[in-house]
Amino acid sequence: MTAQYLVLAVLTLLSTVPSTFVSARELRNPHPETVRVARYLTVRSGALALAAVVALVFVSPGWLLALAVIMALVQAADAVLAVLGRLKPVMVLGPIVAAVALVAAIAWLLSNGAQL
Repeated sequence: MTAQYLVLAVLTLLSTVPSTFVSARELRNPHPETVRVARYLTVRSGALALAAVVALVFVSPGWLLALAVIMALVQAADAVLAVLGRLKPVMVLGPIVAAVALVAAIAWLLSNGAQL
């Protein structure tokens, strides 16, 4: 496992954490519709987190690259939604930083000649 691979794998895993915890927290919401949506989001986020753990345990550059691209797109979409929803700047900045960090780490891994 190269340093580039490890950095990308850790960034990918870390990018799944906020949405997993936020959605899981909403499972206790008293509104049934919110809980219904939170269940869906928790399963989606949990699956992405599990996939990121798999990339750390079983070294597979192709798997990691696919997952990292997906997470970069998810983070970029979260940033757009935060802007459209006029949320606090930190709610916009976090996903933007995560997306940029993931793209940079992807480029770093690919520049190292990762075998897919």
